[in-house]
Amino acid sequence: MYVNLWGNHITGLPALLILLVAGFLAYGWPAMIIAKRAHGTAWPGLLMGIPLLNVIAIWVFAFARWPKTDNRTTP
Repeated sequence: MYVNLWGNHITGLPALLILLVAGFLAYGWPAMIIAKRAHGTAWPGLLMGIPLLNVIAIWVFAFARWPKTDNRTTP
């Protein structure tokens, strides 16, 4: 006999939505803020939510030209 010691479980679509929102708040939102500060638009930060594409996006982002910082002179 199965005894549920932890109470009711959230499964299916509600569980997926909760995980997606939590993941976006923990990872996607800060990535969008960083992308906006570096490039002027937050859309590249949305790439962080797509598996495998996020790794490629991080490498492209790391070696891309940053328009907001390229015009500054280094001390």
